[in-house]
Amino acid sequence: MAAASAEAMASIQGEGAVPFQPLRTAAAWTAASAAAEQQEWLTVLSPVEVAEVLAATDYALSTGKPIQDLTAADFPLPTLGPKLAAMRRSCLHGRGFHLLRGFPVDELGRQEVVAAFFGLGTHWGNARSQNAKGSRGGPREGPGVGPWRQRRACLPDKCCTAMARGHMRSGGADVPERGQVGGLSRWASSVSIYNRLL
Repeated sequence: MAAASAEAMASIQGEGAVPFQPLRTAAAWTAASAAAEQQEWLTVLSPVEVAEVLAATDYALSTGKPIQDLTAADFPLPTLGPKLAAMRRSCLHGRGFHLLRGFPVDELGRQEVVAAFFGLGTHWGNARSQNAKGSRGGPREGPGVGPWRQRRACLPDKCCTAMARGHMRSGGADVPERGQVGGLSRWASSVSIYNRLL
């Protein structure tokens, strides 16, 4: 998951950024350095954490609130919550992404999946509109996305619009409604790209 904010920029600038000089920050990663440091940016949910997500999802839905109105208090994660906070700090002040695996998507119905992803997101940041229509969370499909892109549940801080297959972009998070086995991801460090362009 990529994160960009004034807080993150202040973190980079606080490291002594000099105009037209390479940035020396953890966000300037390469494919080789990211692969070598995978244990730092990949977290697989433990059985205890999976149970906690399932229980928090049940609790959140029992509040009767619309999903987009859920808060972190509605999605209690006593074990996973502090880990999510550390991941967020790493994204804002470190390499800029963190991958979370093991989400129990096959154990949940569609409404529960959306509530669970949104609930996890409440521990990550503030819900924001993902498009000009003011949508916050929930399944979406966009014009021009083609059959390759399934309906997706969007997390808080999501602010992208539909795009064509294969194009790189910056966004908060996309979460498939049903997990896929295999597949490829393409990520790039905009800081490393900047450094290469100098």
